[in-house]
Amino acid sequence: MASRNGILAGTWANSGGDNQIYANSVSGSGTSYLSMLNWSYANGVGFTSFQVWCGDNPNGLSQYKTLGFDKIVANLQKYYPATTSASLAKGGTAQPHWSKIGGQLASGTGPAVCAQNANSIDVFVQGTDHVLYYTYWDGTKWSAWKSLGGSLTSSPAATSTSAGVIDVFARGTSGSLYEKTSTNGGGSWSNWAPLGGQIASGTGPAAYLSGAGHLDVFVEGTNGALWHKSYAGTWSGWVNLGGALTSSPAVASTSAGVIDVFARGTSGSLYEKTSTNGGGSWSNWAPLGGQIASGTGPAASSQGSHLGLFVEGTTGALYQKTWTGSWSGWQSLGGALTSSPAATSPTSGAFDVFARGTDGALWETP
Repeated sequence: MASRNGILAGTWANSGGDNQIYANSVSGSGTSYLSMLNWSYANGVGFTSFQVWCGDNPNGLSQYKTLGFDKIVANLQKYYPATTSASLAKGGTAQPHWSKIGGQLASGTGPAVCAQNANSIDVFVQGTDHVLYYTYWDGTKWSAWKSLGGSLTSSPAATSTSAGVIDVFARGTSGSLYEKTSTNGGGSWSNWAPLGGQIASGTGPAAYLSGAGHLDVFVEGTNGALWHKSYAGTWSGWVNLGGALTSSPAVASTSAGVIDVFARGTSGSLYEKTSTNGGGSWSNWAPLGGQIASGTGPAASSQGSHLGLFVEGTTGALYQKTWTGSWSGWQSLGGALTSSPAATSPTSGAFDVFARGTDGALWETP
């Protein structure tokens, strides 16, 4: 059976002990399920979810356990991806495929992500014990989670100023901002260093590399305004940029000297503030619409002049808005988020978005 935006697939053992869905998907052997898959794909159904069951045959159960749900789904998704020209041509909305990375995030917090180069992704979270945890993608697989210590009271923020250099920021128990740095690609880390300021409870920082050796950090202060601190060899003082925020901010840049900051306003909508001279002066706050879930903030990532914004909507789904010379409308990308998302763009043409799922674990969609 096939249904729009999904597939119902069976798994069992045949006389040779092979899993039928796995064999048909990869090698093209057999006809029954392969025909159904090809018909659905050719007719623009697209696959965004999978349900896999095993029969009452003990061998079938054994094969299911050996391969595992994730392996079966990964093979189906690889050979029959969700985004198809047919589905888009028929007016369908391509939906992302979420993959579970694991771990356990503290309730009310989301991940931070940065990319040192096109072959790696670094992800940071506050664990349920309020310690900073770290995992990375090496181009092939995710590493085991590693504890980096600390006592966090917010979601972290992360950025990479150059290959091998990673800076992580978070709100500490004093309400101030703290920084932790690696200069060897995450192999070893500095102690936590205080950067002062006072960050609103329930919110965390945003960080971005706006030029060679130039770091910008933004927070919601205890007065609800946006505050800015920058690094260019030494740290500046804190500067009040105004506004009335109700979330952690997000920051990105579409070209040299341009800094775009985003946050949830008192109406629940998204707002933007921009500098075109590296933070020397700033625009007024401009509304971008949408409705963002209470207690969450936006994520922003850029690829040159292409900028992607991601939020958890009031339905719990992931929503996207893009800039390519003008702003698109909001598009639902599905999912069931329980945190602010995080986004990065390690390679041209691709965004990777991360968020806490309903099970408390970290999930990713490309």
